[in-house]
Order: sequence, then C-alpha cells, then structure tokens
Amino acid sequence: MHVVNKCTEYAALSLVRMAETGGVVPAVELAKTLDIPHPFLRGILRTLKEAGLVDSRRGQNGGFHLAKDPEEITMLDLLDIFQGPFHLTECQEGAPCSREPFCPLKPELSFVEKEIILGLRGIRVKDLVKNTKNLQWKKESIC
Repeated sequence: MHVVNKCTEYAALSLVRMAETGGVVPAVELAKTLDIPHPFLRGILRTLKEAGLVDSRRGQNGGFHLAKDPEEITMLDLLDIFQGPFHLTECQEGAPCSREPFCPLKPELSFVEKEIILGLRGIRVKDLVKNTKNLQWKKESIC
C-alpha cells in the first residue's frame, strides 16, 4: 500500500521544479527533467491548473508556472486533489459502522490519522525546494 500515488508524486515534483526555477517551465522540459511520460504529465498539469495551483502561458515562451505561493501549497493539498480526502479507514470518513459503540480501533486510528494529516499539512512545496539544493534533476537522483 502506498499513501502517495504516482499522480500526487509527479504533481509534487512538478511544483517543486516550477518553484525552484521561479518562472515558466515548458511541459516537455518538465517531463524530460523529471522523467515523467509527457502525456501523463499533461493530465497532471491540467488538474493542477483546474485546482488553481498552476497557470499556463501559450506560445513560444509558453509553459507552466506556479499560480500560488509555494509556502501555501502542501502535500495534503495534493493528496486531496489527486486522491481525495485522506482517511485510514471507512469509519474515519464518517461511514456508519455497527461496531462504533464498542470499537477499540477507532480512538487509536483517529489519533494516528490526525497526526498524519498534520504531518502532510506541514510539508510545503517551499520546504521541498530546500531539499533539492544538493540534488541534480535527472532520473538517478529523483526519489
């Protein structure tokens, strides 16, 4: 089981690269630099644009750039956009459960879920950019 799927991972990497460059980055360049299939990345960028996290510019100097401050974009935002709200179990989503009155799991799992959400909310694109200072953007050094 992976908490972060490929869409969310690729979205985060794309946002980090845009934040690092500070300008417009062509989708083809992002795909090549991050070793992400271009057609797959186009869908991710479209979703990020619809969510208001990036904007695009057409033309010769076209590409994508951040539409929001990297300080304000969190991993929790990306999980919500690409995977839906984070929950450990169905009962954490508010689904009815016949065992709720006597379930020994819910209090403990609720605590863990809240801690994970706090952790994901604390990881901002700005922080991830700091992690790239000693990396080279090529296939061998990503993740």
